[in-house]
Amino acid sequence: MVTTKFLADHPDVVANLIKGLADSIDLIHKQPAEAEQLVSTRIGKDSGKELPVDLVKAAFKSITFTLDPITASLQKDAEAAKSLGFIDSTDLSDIYSLDILNNLLTKRGEPTITP
Repeated sequence: MVTTKFLADHPDVVANLIKGLADSIDLIHKQPAEAEQLVSTRIGKDSGKELPVDLVKAAFKSITFTLDPITASLQKDAEAAKSLGFIDSTDLSDIYSLDILNNLLTKRGEPTITP
């Protein structure tokens, strides 16, 4: 997630971020044991103690790794926020810019995402 200004000023950075995320998700799906070990090792480097790989593996089972921003979920959150008086409108039509993501998906031969 980036601001509109950042996206306009740095589309190459955003494209590289999305590509890196897509490559990471591919690794998780194609080589889960390697991905789980990488997470454990990285947590160890950052915290001083690796998580047991079995714990990472168990956590991965409850996570859906996807490039899809799952617009229905955000819409539901917006409706709840409006009902609580936090926001005035649930119109999220301008919140997504999926051009860079969909360009990458097209190049990879994968289906594009529609909000």
